[in-house]
Amino acid sequence: MASAAAQALLAQLEDLLPACIDGGTGPCLETATSGRGYAIFTRSTDPICESDILLPGFNLLPRWLLGALYLLFLLYLFAGVAIASDLFMDGIIKITDTTHKVKRKNANGEIVIVEEKVWNWVVANISLMALGTSSPEIMLAVVEALLTLDKPAGELGPACIAGSAAYNFLIITAVCTTCIPDGHFKKISQLRVYVCTAAWSLWAYIWMLVVYVWWTPDEVTLEEALLTLAFFGLMVLNAWIVDKQPWNKKRNKVNASFASDKPRDLEGAASGTHSLPAGSARHSEVDAAPGEGGDSPVKTLAHYRHILAARQRKGHKKRTSLSHAYSVLESAGVVKVAVLRRAAEGGSLDAALRVHFKTEDGDAVAGLDYVVGGGIIDDDMSEPDVTFSILLVSAESPVGVADVVIVQDRVRVTVVDDDDAGVIGFELPEYEIAFNEKKTFAEVTLVRRRGADGRVQVDYETQDLTAISGEDYVAVHGTIFFDSGEKTQQIRVDLLPSFVPETHKALKLVLTNADGGAELGKRSTCKVTLVRRQLTQVLGSMAAKEGMELRAMADGSFKAGPPEAAAAEDEPYNVWPEWKAQIKVLLFIMVPPADWKGGYPCFFAALGSIVGIVYLVNEAGSLFGCVIGLSEVMVGVSIIAVGTSLPDTMASRIAAVKDKDADAAIGNITGSNGVNVFLGLGVPWTICAIYYKVKGEKYIAKGGDLEFAILLYAIFGGCAIVALAVARRFGGELGGSKKRQYSIAALMVSLWLLFLLLIGLRSYNNLG
Repeated sequence: MASAAAQALLAQLEDLLPACIDGGTGPCLETATSGRGYAIFTRSTDPICESDILLPGFNLLPRWLLGALYLLFLLYLFAGVAIASDLFMDGIIKITDTTHKVKRKNANGEIVIVEEKVWNWVVANISLMALGTSSPEIMLAVVEALLTLDKPAGELGPACIAGSAAYNFLIITAVCTTCIPDGHFKKISQLRVYVCTAAWSLWAYIWMLVVYVWWTPDEVTLEEALLTLAFFGLMVLNAWIVDKQPWNKKRNKVNASFASDKPRDLEGAASGTHSLPAGSARHSEVDAAPGEGGDSPVKTLAHYRHILAARQRKGHKKRTSLSHAYSVLESAGVVKVAVLRRAAEGGSLDAALRVHFKTEDGDAVAGLDYVVGGGIIDDDMSEPDVTFSILLVSAESPVGVADVVIVQDRVRVTVVDDDDAGVIGFELPEYEIAFNEKKTFAEVTLVRRRGADGRVQVDYETQDLTAISGEDYVAVHGTIFFDSGEKTQQIRVDLLPSFVPETHKALKLVLTNADGGAELGKRSTCKVTLVRRQLTQVLGSMAAKEGMELRAMADGSFKAGPPEAAAAEDEPYNVWPEWKAQIKVLLFIMVPPADWKGGYPCFFAALGSIVGIVYLVNEAGSLFGCVIGLSEVMVGVSIIAVGTSLPDTMASRIAAVKDKDADAAIGNITGSNGVNVFLGLGVPWTICAIYYKVKGEKYIAKGGDLEFAILLYAIFGGCAIVALAVARRFGGELGGSKKRQYSIAALMVSLWLLFLLLIGLRSYNNLG
């Protein structure tokens, strides 16, 4: 009976109420496709806000509370986007740091071998680096397009791209120009590349108007989508041609001063032998000249995003007095292993003890590779390093003496084959070096593995990260020699008195050109983080130590392996503050470290993480706009655009302060804005256009308020470019007197606020 009454009531409601649709207002009816059904309650004036991430009954909460909750959720997601983007950037930097050796002619016409980066700096900056800094905006547009297949095209992704462009060009420029010291100027040094990318950036947004308004109004065709993608390739090619100038043959030759067979004078080099190796009769092997071989003459915005993430990290040092492993050269003949005896609490070491031990084969075989009591057997065969173990079996104590407890009963011994020249690399990929009033230098260990036969050599040099040579430390470069049988060497870097004690700064050591038969290992680069500590400073609390492994695992510096790694004096660290580590472990534990497999697993895993987060950003942004009455375009150009661009703001400010020019601070913005359109819209447009073409339908994408936002940015972006060009004529794009700085900043901020105001008026039909 009750069921019949319910069916009758439902039939009456179906006649009286319309079906619920996204964005609809007033009472509506939605029936379930399965189960017993459910009711949707809506106030007569409230829009219906639906999403796949909504919990049952969530929309019944007060609108003001829903708005506050969605805003907090968005802020949390923005933190996740920043972390995922940093991981993505780590992978990109690892990929673009790959080097190879090529033959070049020097100015004397001689063939020399030059080690240079695989990626040209302009191509890397406009493609992968720009993708890294703009990945949230691009992925948001792609995810929204996939979610709206067979539905009206979404506006949040394209609006975010337009809003990010306006924020980047106007607000970031305002921030950067006001952080320069009074009276100082900074110019864009790579002006040709900047002009090229700025022109493409403006064309990108004009092209959006062509697609939305003029060519096929309210429709995106497959031809338009493919042309958008093609413009990305043309922009990269154009910038590469402008930078390389292939018609200028002199630029393709190596500077003769870097290809001489004579030793170079190495000012400021560390102690030791510093002469470069002489080349063979036919070739010389040298480093690339500055600015050649694909190395960037300027640092990129991605570089400073990397710095920004690194500045928020801190860690602890781990020490041990017990050695869990020994290594010995095959030619040494004998290995001596120490057995440490400690007194128990309240006990003494007066009584004699007898300890029994035995050996256990690993890769090494007793009688073939070693003899107990007889030493190591040396041969002339080239073979892998082998290991065996020494075990403490029992300990006998005299009558009346307490039983002896064996704390560590095993130690591993590695027999290093020294019949090969070996592989040279850094002992650790990262170091934290603590210094104070008595220790004003950093030392890093080089190791020679898999052989130590003959005299070999390797070149080394320092490179800036957050630490700046000449300001924070003395740059060193030169050649280190390993004599036959020698396995370790030290590189020393002296710090300058001007080093700021309150900050953690980092530099990089790079090995190149191993000679004498030796090869470079995988650890040919090493990051050194410098931390100032007072002599009386407590290194850390017990609670912090208990959480160290979790935080280290979150940042990729935790490495499973033999316990002998714990014996290092200064271990690598790369750990985050607690709250960021918890977010990272929760969301990104499956992202591998960037150092693994050339950075590619990190690249793709981080990209997948970004896709997952921007899906939530898309849903939460739409819900937030719905409950407070903002259109998707307004939400996209304001809240979402600002939230995804904040890390770039901080990175650009660091670049403006640290760099000698303005390229990384504002020059890279134009390239990123072009990439946002050509990739951020080209990819989703192509996917949707192909999908609807296969179905025999048109891909409808109405411009609406978005057309107006794009037109405004094209106008205001042009004004900003003109303002920067005028500023360059009077000293530089950034800096000047404080009055000039604040005047330029006020102009940029005013343009951005006017941009938002006019879009808001248009969205609410207050502007025709």
